[in-house]
This record gives sequence, structure tokens and C-alpha cells, in this order.
Amino acid sequence: MFDLRVCIIGAGPSGLCSLRNVLASSKNIGVTLFEQQEDIGGLWNYSGAEVKLWDSNGNPLVFPICNLPKQLMEFSDFPHKTKTDTFATQQDIHDYLLEYANHFGLWPHIQLHSRVLNVEPMGNGTWLVAVQNTETFNVEIYTFDAIMCCVGINFYPRIPTIDGVEVFQGEILHSKYFKESSDFSNKKIVCLGLGPSCADLCLKLAPVAKQVVACHRFPGGFCLGNLPSKVRETVSVTRLNERSVTTENGEEISCDVLILCTGYQPQFPFLSDDMENFENDSVINHLHKKMMIPKHPTFCFVNAHGLATEFLVLQIQAKYFVRFLENGIKLPSLPTMEQAIAKENSSKGSNKTRKKLTESLRGERFALTDVQSYLEDLAREGGFLDEFRHIPLLLMVFQWVIRRIFGSLAVYRQDQLRVLTPNVWKYKSVAAKPEGKDSVKIFHLRSNGLVTVKDVV
Repeated sequence: MFDLRVCIIGAGPSGLCSLRNVLASSKNIGVTLFEQQEDIGGLWNYSGAEVKLWDSNGNPLVFPICNLPKQLMEFSDFPHKTKTDTFATQQDIHDYLLEYANHFGLWPHIQLHSRVLNVEPMGNGTWLVAVQNTETFNVEIYTFDAIMCCVGINFYPRIPTIDGVEVFQGEILHSKYFKESSDFSNKKIVCLGLGPSCADLCLKLAPVAKQVVACHRFPGGFCLGNLPSKVRETVSVTRLNERSVTTENGEEISCDVLILCTGYQPQFPFLSDDMENFENDSVINHLHKKMMIPKHPTFCFVNAHGLATEFLVLQIQAKYFVRFLENGIKLPSLPTMEQAIAKENSSKGSNKTRKKLTESLRGERFALTDVQSYLEDLAREGGFLDEFRHIPLLLMVFQWVIRRIFGSLAVYRQDQLRVLTPNVWKYKSVAAKPEGKDSVKIFHLRSNGLVTVKDVV
């Protein structure tokens, strides 16, 4: 007999890390992980008929190389063993996850070819879970005491509403469906949105397209640097015409293909109606600690917000929820949780928030302090902060990599990151221009928790 029975949905990094932490619990917990694909790895899984090239945000990569250093894509209790370059391939990450599953003995608890159809609270503290075998189509019903939802949010494309869609005679596609740059040879491309996937698309399309224009709404100026001659930036699109787009400043840009780099819409089709009833708003915007449904705290979303340094975030969230299941954390009252969520939501999307993000991308200030406070609060409340004293170091390096992506788009994947000691990391940046010089930064996590950054000549 088990003290608790836990269901984990999804075998990507979040699901595997959650499973590892449940198995390491001090309580006698029975756990089953359901994965609808034929192998583990989530978006990093290469098996199957269609090869999937994705970045850490769920967008398709136009390069077979990740856009973050491998040191930011590993769990603290299982560092990368292979001596790959700083920027690993998707296959490297998938191999890493396979090694992780083998090392911690996760396989006996994983059911592949298992699609979760419905999750419903039973009113007595338990959950009814309907699971379909994707090979036989048979459906089985299970009962669990807790749910860890680890399916991510990068599956359903977010399609913005733009005036003139009905008259536009060009092609419109979401970045998720981008396949080969050769499909866009000699075409005039407009990319709507801004992020690593948009930046990579612009770089990949430049050699073959007639023009590439990145349109976005980031205030305070443009973000990309050292762009190829065929690529430029401007403000966002307000209207589509027959063969052009009109921007916020009134400019009309010829356009054969509009690529939507607009991210993804969180959807969880297996949730019962009473759990998603937020007047067209996603349930993930109404979570305690960005994880737990206040009225159903035994239901946890792991890494549902796509915060910086994904592997770090999901590991801390998984440990926190397991500690809660062990009765090691006492939650506030329901009204207190709901009031805190309402206060947080009221400040979302403000000009101040967007300005902080833009300034971070442009390198003018460190805007990840909220993420640091959030993660440290979770670890402190869960009683495992000593295991994650390196949070400030990882976030500082992450911010520098983001600056490199947007400032030196064409060359940043040639950079090198080396861990000299657990508290001292060395980052070598390749010069953006042939006549330039490489630069080196030393990131040092001090005993007081602050990170100093020193330029080395």
C-alpha cells in the first residue's frame, strides 16, 4: 500500500524531473508517468516519423543547435557528461534525458503510448484520470491522489487578430510550421513578433529571401544587432493588404509571406470544465506559486509559465510540490491565495513590465530579479535553498546569453562557456565582425549571494 498515488502527465524534462523527485520522496508514494509518444524527451524526442527540431521555448529551430549553453540545460544533480560544445544539439539533449532516466531508474514508472484524455476531481481529494493507449485505442480509468501536469505550453500556436486577413493574398504561417528556408527563396518575408525563434528565422532566411523584416512591439527601440543586409526591424503590423502589410508608423511593406512568431496559447484539453472556467483566460494565470490550483492544490503545473532557465525552474518547482505532498509545506487559506493571484494579474502587461523586459534585452539593467526572488522563495519555503545557492549565477549568465542572441545573432553559437569552479564561470564571446576581438567575462558568485562580472582583457 502506498501513502499517496501520483499521476505525472508528459515525459519531457518537466515530467522526468518530477518523477525523479517523487521517487526520492521520504514518503511511500506510488507514481505513474503517462507519455503519449513512443519515447521520452518531449519536444527533444527525435523518434517517430517526423523529425522535430525545437528550441527550449518550443519553437522550431532553424539550426540543429540549441540557443542556450548546455550548462543552463541540465539538472543540478545530474550534470552533462559528454564533452560537447557549449551549444549542444537537440540530439545531445535527448541523449542527456535518456541518461537521466536510466541513472535514476525512471523507466519502470513510465507508460509510453498513453494519452491522457480527461482529468477530473472527485470531490473526496482524489482524481479520476482517463488514459487511452495510442496503439490499441483502449481506455483505462485510474484513481490518483495528486496530479503533476508536465505537458508544457508550447503546442497550440497563438494566432493574433489582424485587420485585413481576408484580403491578404500572400501566405500566412506560424513559426511552428516552418520547415525549410529554401521554400521561401526570393520572397519578401515579414516576421511578426520577437524572440529567439524569430531571430533565428531572420538569420536563416536572409541568404535566400528577397527581404526579411522583423516587426514587433518592443518599446524603447529595436533589439536585434549585427543583422544581415537583407534583414531589418520596424514596429508592429496593424493591417494586412493584398500584397503588403501596414505598420504602426504607417509604413507599407511588400509581403509575400507573413510568419507569425507569436508564441503559443496554453491549452489543456484533458482538464474538466470546472477547472478551466476562467472566462476565456487560461488556468495557468490563476495558480498559487505559478504552480497549484488554489481550489485543487493537489493539481500542480510544472514549468507552465516558460520562465528563464527552464531546467532550473522545473527542478525547483517539482521539489517544492513533492515537499508539499510530504506535508512539509502549509499553504495559505484559499482567500489569501486568490487575493495574491489577483494582485499579480493586475500588474501583468503593464508598460513598466514591458519596459523592464526591453531594457534587459538591450543590456541596460538586470530584469530577472523577480524570477530570482520567486525561485529562492520556493526553495526557502521548501527547505532546500542550500541546494540552489547558484540561482543568481545561472540567471546572470542567462541574461548575458540573451544579450548575445540579440546583439550578435550571427555568431553567438560559437561562444564558449566553461565552469572553472561551481561558483566561477568563464564566458568567451566571439567577435561579431571579422576585424573585432573576442571578449571574455568572468562570472563569480560570491559568498554573500551576489554575482560579480569581470571583463578579462
